[in-house]
Amino acid sequence: LSAADKSRIKASLAALGDVTGDETALNQLVLARFYEKHSLLIDAGTAHQHAIELAPGVPDFRAAYNAFLVRNGLLKRR
Repeated sequence: LSAADKSRIKASLAALGDVTGDETALNQLVLARFYEKHSLLIDAGTAHQHAIELAPGVPDFRAAYNAFLVRNGLLKRR
């Protein structure tokens, strides 16, 4: 990323932090989408995994993670 892109993403993430300050599975999902939108796939995957850890009994978070993996060519659709 260019310095300008890094600065822009950092500012957007700071603004998003005001909304997602609490550590919840749903907030982690929001962060994952933000990271994916900005092509920060490692961060997106980590946020997805954290959401699953925070709410292991909610299958929607695992489904969202699998969709993320397929969407980005990291897992083949079965």
